[in-house]
Amino acid sequence: MVYQQKLVAAIKYNGKILRELDNNTVYLPFLAEYQIIVKNLETRDVLVNINIDGKDVLDNQSIIIKSNSTVSLDGFLNKNKVSNRFKFIQKTGKIQNNRQDDIEDGLIRIEYRFAKQKSLTFIEPQHIQFFHPHWCECPICKAQRGTSAWFTTQTVTSPFSGSTINVSNNQVQNINNSISDSGSPGVYYTSHTSDVGSGLASQVSSSAFMPIFEDHEDGITVKGSKSDQEFTYAAHPLLEEQSFSIVIRLRGRKPDNQPVEKPILVKTKIKCSTCGRKNKSNFKFCAECGTSLI
Repeated sequence: MVYQQKLVAAIKYNGKILRELDNNTVYLPFLAEYQIIVKNLETRDVLVNINIDGKDVLDNQSIIIKSNSTVSLDGFLNKNKVSNRFKFIQKTGKIQNNRQDDIEDGLIRIEYRFAKQKSLTFIEPQHIQFFHPHWCECPICKAQRGTSAWFTTQTVTSPFSGSTINVSNNQVQNINNSISDSGSPGVYYTSHTSDVGSGLASQVSSSAFMPIFEDHEDGITVKGSKSDQEFTYAAHPLLEEQSFSIVIRLRGRKPDNQPVEKPILVKTKIKCSTCGRKNKSNFKFCAECGTSLI
């Protein structure tokens, strides 16, 4: 799992999260279908765009992830439905000659921007208006005549993008209470899928795979099996100007040019080829003899 700026991104295979090694590199067998998991740890909504191999996979759209929610994207988005799942294949010489190489081949780039935190300002009238005639001699007018009441400006944090309005003292407190009780209003998405999952999307099982034994370690993502994952359109919130990005690299071969037969999971213990000791999956070298585990 990759964590950055209160957003977590991970690659999931067969319902299990894979571990990243060597600068966010995920080792995945060729012909394996995978999912992209994104979790928003912020208290604000976030707008996410995803590119794979340098190409947009969301059909020029974006995904809204509510605060403290998780999204699982199965594959390529076509309008509001996923047409085909993500499938990682080996970039052979024939594929290279047909499609040519791209500098972003094998890279998953997740770009995101958080919603703005808005504030609504309430300004009190500078003078109290009296509706009695100026010659009125009632006790109230006598007490207030010749005096002016000045008020300070009060600012209340609110998710609305409203304008400046005039309210009385007791109304300010009522508005504060109303905003704190109502939460963050807005238009949010709903998801529809026949699979069981969380967030916008559900998790599905991937198909079986068979590794290809060739000399190419790089791979690309293509369209895999059909998917019935579906999203609902929603209006996105006002966004911060600053954006962030997470990049994950997919590799189908290890540095020793051996094909990846089993993906490395978060809980997978790696057995050393030299001494046979089982090491934690985040170890790059054997704790017993120092042999490289990748």
